[in-house]
Amino acid sequence: MKYYLASLAAYSIFAFVVFIPAFIFSITYLDVNWGNYSLFMYLYIVLFAIFNVALGMLVAQLLKARGKVDVILSVIILPIFSFLGGSYTPFPYDMDGVFGKVLLVSPLRWVNVGILKSTYAHDNQMIWVSSSIFLLLIFVSLFIVVAKEKKEELRA
Repeated sequence: MKYYLASLAAYSIFAFVVFIPAFIFSITYLDVNWGNYSLFMYLYIVLFAIFNVALGMLVAQLLKARGKVDVILSVIILPIFSFLGGSYTPFPYDMDGVFGKVLLVSPLRWVNVGILKSTYAHDNQMIWVSSSIFLLLIFVSLFIVVAKEKKEELRA
């Protein structure tokens, strides 16, 4: 348990530190509009990064094979989340119908829509909801990882 908490903490600190120069660069040189609360947006992106680390830890723990984990994350999960999140082609954030519901599967979509709505519509509801979901999923992932590890230790 200590290993996984330390690993999550280390990756979280790493994300926190690595994103600072990129975020400052985006504001000062690229003139990116992060809305009225740019620090809030920064923390939101860091929370999303921590969620991704927890998701990676969960997939790694469930599969227990480095090659499988790399393939599943880089060939299946990330491209699907990226496509549905709008990385390859922009989708309107207020799409109706079945495809609009399918797009909501991607956590990247939650982040993109949350930032856009907060910045341009001054609506932070999506950010609060997705942040709560991210926090919940981080704790659930850690719980599953630790429980599975404890179960394997008892078997040995």
